[in-house]
Amino acid sequence: VNIPESVTSIGDSAFSGCTGLTSVTIGSGVTSIGSSAFGGCIGLTSVTIPESVTSIGYGAFSGCYFKTESFVNNSSLTSDDNWGAVIFDEETSDGLLIKNNIVIRCEEGATSVNIPESVTSIGNSAFKGCSSLTSIIIPNSVTSIGNFAFSDCSGLTSITISDSVTDIGERAFSGCGLTSITSPESVTSIGKEAFMHCSGLTSVTIPNSVTSIGQSAFEGCSGLTSVIISNNVTSIEESAFARCTSLTSVTIPNSVTSIGDDVFLAVGSQSNPCLLYAPDDFDFGGVDTSGDYFQWKGGTFKLVTEATITISSAGVGTFCYGKDLDFSNVTGLKAYIATGYNRTTGNVIVQSVNDVPAGTGIYLKGAPGTYKVPFGESGSYYLNMLVGTTEPTTITPTDGDLSNLLLKSGSKGVGFYGFTNETYTVGANKAYLQIPTSMMPTAGANYIGLKFEEGVTGIDTSSMAKEATEGWYTVDGRKLNGKPTRKGVYVNNGHKIVIK
Repeated sequence: VNIPESVTSIGDSAFSGCTGLTSVTIGSGVTSIGSSAFGGCIGLTSVTIPESVTSIGYGAFSGCYFKTESFVNNSSLTSDDNWGAVIFDEETSDGLLIKNNIVIRCEEGATSVNIPESVTSIGNSAFKGCSSLTSIIIPNSVTSIGNFAFSDCSGLTSITISDSVTDIGERAFSGCGLTSITSPESVTSIGKEAFMHCSGLTSVTIPNSVTSIGQSAFEGCSGLTSVIISNNVTSIEESAFARCTSLTSVTIPNSVTSIGDDVFLAVGSQSNPCLLYAPDDFDFGGVDTSGDYFQWKGGTFKLVTEATITISSAGVGTFCYGKDLDFSNVTGLKAYIATGYNRTTGNVIVQSVNDVPAGTGIYLKGAPGTYKVPFGESGSYYLNMLVGTTEPTTITPTDGDLSNLLLKSGSKGVGFYGFTNETYTVGANKAYLQIPTSMMPTAGANYIGLKFEEGVTGIDTSSMAKEATEGWYTVDGRKLNGKPTRKGVYVNNGHKIVIK
């Protein structure tokens, strides 16, 4: 077929099923190629596509087995870096090339995708059934992932979703082999059945930007063991986590006002109820939650009102939790925050606290054993040099002008040590220390010791407005003229506050 320049478009299914067709030259007047235009042309080995073409429809070359060289028939189509990426066809899992948002088939066997910045959306069923695909990075230019976009990509184990994506469509990743998801704060909704039957997933943290979780979004994720739902989610639709039979822990915030039927169908059992973390005033719709277990939304749960902390034989550790904690009545275990640093001595100043807000990194000291720390209702904020992690977090030795250090027992004893690996993954519910690199001690720069002080309270966020009337004072009682501008320890509204 030689399509003349007078033709401006090739319609849907125009040459579909022409099994004897072996070559096509498309005239420079053509701007669009319709869906399934050459679908099933199994004998097609050569196509010339002009620069005038700006769109190629769904399945335009479905069932055709081109080699890359088939498309290098003019200067506008080359097999060099201008192509940008290798992706897949929906039906046959053959590789495809992208150029200027145009998708064209090439030879089989590609396993990874690097989508170019020119792509702004990934359409419906774009990679559906691509079983050979193992990894993909979605660039910042992409704002939406369509329905079924990666559905049944059984070999896809990891995906990084860019910060620009706001919508994840219906069944976008259903049936994938995903073991982890990196989801940005830009995502506002997770569509119906988006991750359904992703049996390899073991944990999910819903980002703060998400306000709704769609129907059956994670249904059948049989490997899922824990779920943390952010405090901006207001609705969880029907069967969202149904048949997640390995779930042992679920965290639900007070922001949730609507939960559909069977959201946790077949989760937990009477002998092994799923642990449920929820605010004290969470509305369970009249269900009695006081027993060893209770039935709710199709699942069997035990309501948790305290955090479990284990101290090893070393007698020290770090911790961070997604809920406010109250250490005031915990015997044998103390919590500390890092309120200051003395460059001369090379010690970080750690001060004991009882009221620990959610997400605060703390240093722990106590007899080896397991402790139960009740949830609290903190209104405080601390100036703290310990950085908490509520989920596994990868860090580098330095972060801008800050040095990252890890708690361990080393050659200089228990303290915070730097590390030389390119990266280090800090586990969930842990903390690490950040010190300005310029302030690291000149001697023994890889180690920071500890200097203990007792009794520091945080800034009471509920009464900070009183600052103007009650003022700032030094620790010896001298009133200051306004907020302090120098580093040190001060008193404001009855609270001791460290200014770094």
